[in-house]
Amino acid sequence: MKLTERTTVVLTGFGSFPGITRNASIPVIEGLASIARDAYPTIDFVSDILPVDWQEAPRRIDDLISAHNPVLALHFGVSNRTSGFVIEEVAYNEAHTHADARGSLHSTSPLVPGGRPSRKTTLPARTILQTLKRAGLPAALSRDPGRYLCNAVMYKSLCHARTRKPHLRSGFIHIPATLDPAAEGEPTRLDRHHAIVGAGLGALGGYVWSTQMQQKKAAMEQATAGTGATVTQTADNQLKLNIPSDISFDTNSAAIKPALHPILDQFAQGLGGQPSIEVRIVGYTDSTGTDAINNPLSVNRAASVRDYLVARGVDSRRIAIDGRGSRDPVADNSTEAGRAKNRRVEIFLAERAPQR
Repeated sequence: MKLTERTTVVLTGFGSFPGITRNASIPVIEGLASIARDAYPTIDFVSDILPVDWQEAPRRIDDLISAHNPVLALHFGVSNRTSGFVIEEVAYNEAHTHADARGSLHSTSPLVPGGRPSRKTTLPARTILQTLKRAGLPAALSRDPGRYLCNAVMYKSLCHARTRKPHLRSGFIHIPATLDPAAEGEPTRLDRHHAIVGAGLGALGGYVWSTQMQQKKAAMEQATAGTGATVTQTADNQLKLNIPSDISFDTNSAAIKPALHPILDQFAQGLGGQPSIEVRIVGYTDSTGTDAINNPLSVNRAASVRDYLVARGVDSRRIAIDGRGSRDPVADNSTEAGRAKNRRVEIFLAERAPQR
């Protein structure tokens, strides 16, 4: 699934209820929404604090999902039984006879009469678990979300999961009733929020267009101004740098022209310490010559660009190269001008959700 423009993510927490006057999920939701909106401007983050009410909370879930058609719904609630983050794997079509914040009980034992006995989360729970652990956060999986409102909200959200187009990734995370300030050497609240956002968006796969990507695009547009190179954002949120032959390679050569050096220098700047960044380089030739010549030449051109970037601090393990020879022309090979456009290198920069 790709995180395209105007993708929507829903985040929910709970309000107060007897025994919990300040629900810890409220600052979590507020912090997540604030960080996520700044970091991912092409994604709409909708946050809501649900009332601890047997009737109103599930109805609010219906309204949120129907109104926004999100691709991801992350629900949070507190638990006195945990000291870390607990990713719930299953929700049950059951309700215990515990009063809500208004003192009301659930009218029937099944949450949804005639519904499935249980529903599994549509999030990759184990992947999220590992992401949170890598961030230094205590985390665990659970198949027992209780039978109170947390379970009810999760079950109701999952009822929508298989019927939405695109399919809704939905899940529930229990947090401690009190999120104490981080001790020395432990992840800060900001780090926690970044890790949760990264884990949630990483569950979708695809790429994100963050503020960092927008800044890199602006820097590359400035670096390539007047050179004939073009900088664009692809439909799946990759930054594409198209470099024509007049500033990249001579005919039958894989040696980078000096005119390309400043562009590649700017491209490499700041990428050395960003593990969420991926680079893909694709080399092309015109139709002059045979495939036996053009195919290895296009690979060698991509390899030359890779080696240049590696020499300037970009991790070679994050760079993939490919050579397409004379395939996929962008202009008419019957003219010199067209052949010059087809002799090119395309560099793609992509950012996956941060794994903090």
